Amino acid sequence: MLSGQTAPSPADATLLAILQSLDVAKKILVSESGGMRGKELKSRIKAVVQESPTGDAVQRAVQAMTAALMSAAVIPVVVAGGASG
Repeated sequence: MLSGQTAPSPADATLLAILQSLDVAKKILVSESGGMRGKELKSRIKAVVQESPTGDAVQRAVQAMTAALMSAAVIPVVVAGGASG
């Protein structure tokens, strides 16, 4: 599928979107990438995700979740730092 020889399913695109959004695709897809370098793999995943009706939505959802987790981790630190000063 990553090589373009078979069409990706919506499930494939969803999984690729999640892995790419979490920035772990290169590490997890070592054998599936067929020796593609990081930028090549990222570009291919982007193409697969863009062709899928689910891929873009999943990618946005993972990015939103990541932003929410970062906020949940940072805000208490900022508030605690402001309260001690």
